[in-house]
Amino acid sequence: MKKMKKLVSLLLMFVMVAAMAVSVSADDTTYSITIKGSTSASGTTESHTYSAYQVFAGDLATDGKTLSNVTWGTGVESSSLLTAVKAIKDGEDTPFANCTTAAEVAEVLGGYSNNSDVAKAFATAVSNNLVDTANGSASTVNTDGNYVISGLAAGYYFVKDSGNLEGKDAAATRYILEVVTNVTVTPKSGTPTVTKKVKETNDTANTTSDWQDAADYDINDEIPYQLTGTLPDVLSDYSTYAYTFTDTMSAGLTYVNNSVKVYVVTGDAETEVTSSDYTVSTTAIDSAATSYAGGTILTVAISNVKSLKDNGEDTILVTNASKIVVEYTATLNNNAIIGSAGNPNEVYLTYSNNPNSSGTGKTPTDKVIVFTYKINANKVRETTSGDNTQESTVPLEGAGFTLYKLVNGGYTVVGSEVTNVTTFTFKGVDAGTYKLVETTVPDGYNKADDVIFNIVAAYTTDEAAPSLTSLSVTDSDNKEISGTDGSFTATLETGIVSTDILNQMGSVLPTTGGIGTTILYVIGTILVLGAAILLVTKKRMSSEK
Repeated sequence: MKKMKKLVSLLLMFVMVAAMAVSVSADDTTYSITIKGSTSASGTTESHTYSAYQVFAGDLATDGKTLSNVTWGTGVESSSLLTAVKAIKDGEDTPFANCTTAAEVAEVLGGYSNNSDVAKAFATAVSNNLVDTANGSASTVNTDGNYVISGLAAGYYFVKDSGNLEGKDAAATRYILEVVTNVTVTPKSGTPTVTKKVKETNDTANTTSDWQDAADYDINDEIPYQLTGTLPDVLSDYSTYAYTFTDTMSAGLTYVNNSVKVYVVTGDAETEVTSSDYTVSTTAIDSAATSYAGGTILTVAISNVKSLKDNGEDTILVTNASKIVVEYTATLNNNAIIGSAGNPNEVYLTYSNNPNSSGTGKTPTDKVIVFTYKINANKVRETTSGDNTQESTVPLEGAGFTLYKLVNGGYTVVGSEVTNVTTFTFKGVDAGTYKLVETTVPDGYNKADDVIFNIVAAYTTDEAAPSLTSLSVTDSDNKEISGTDGSFTATLETGIVSTDILNQMGSVLPTTGGIGTTILYVIGTILVLGAAILLVTKKRMSSEK
């Protein structure tokens, strides 16, 4: 009996590494298991249902750790469980093969560490041979935020996370095995997180930002995106760990085919994953019921992060400290939304969340947004009233304008010339320095001066819900101009920068070779003919005399 007590005292406290605090009262006839509540990595409260099943019954010693007189407990189907336990292997050995009683199984089990493969296999065997009704369960937390299973007789208990965690931001703990006195355990479970970022490129300044939550771009620009997922502390408890990024793009974004790259980042080491270890797919969003209608869902799925290989086909060492990083590009297209509503896209992560069986959890979404703006140039002309010439808001047709952007020290054409309209619109531009040039001048008017201006935008770059906070225009000296003290107006909500361009009429100058000279010629001719007639008349009159 002394030998049995020594062996049973070595029984596995729980297969999942857990913290335990013990308090024993020799007079207690029933006991409780308190399981500490937890929150997911994203900060949400995890909802669990814990159920306890008695594996071994026995007499609990005053040390609160030792069972004597061990028999099968009331929470398991003992006959089928014994058969399953006999088949457990330790390498090539079958350590339980000769066991016929609960006491003998307990003696063998006591020889293994609490995180050994044999102990884990034993817990799995127990999970497959439970009775229909648990000895006790808890699905709600007490005032301390913990789960309490009470009214338990002395014994060795199997505790499982039996709630439905499918699709929730929560993970089940590995099965817990515990000798019951009044005990408190901290379950070892874990959930990953995901973040999404975008880079900002300033063409005028020739700079690129770090990864952030917002940016602005021109239509037709390619935009770099990054998705980063963490891994749970309990990665070693999973034989395989599935991991899927689901990225939803708005209608103003077009995924650039074959642009996805996947990396494993551990500390300062970054290793690109071979493309055969993940799948990339896109799906059009047809439903009008979502704000992303007309957009695209990009999916990057990894069946098992623990077996990823690099491009040399060598297995990458992935640990719980590693991060899985996805980078890709998308183009801002002509469906882009102008102004503060912007062009968002968001990502969530689906991950394995049950080390004991199949099941997946889902993180909250993380969103970034890309803004773009529009320039409206209204062409107006002068009008004349009596001796006064004044500016008129009457539109002037027949002009053509071309927009240029300052890129790397020189001006580059943005799109093509806009002609034969009264409002010249350049849709889908970002912050930077621009020059508006009248490249076709209406008949009878002088060419308008070139207009150089800067679009200046500010937006939040490190927020869960990024937003456009200001939009303004400055002149070539970087002095802000607006509708009250200049010719520009910028509207934050619509993202429109507008101005009036005045064409002045050409001056009427003196001319030669026109109808005035012709009249002189005609009058001169008449005078010459008159003089000739007068001369002839005078001669006749002289001869008659």
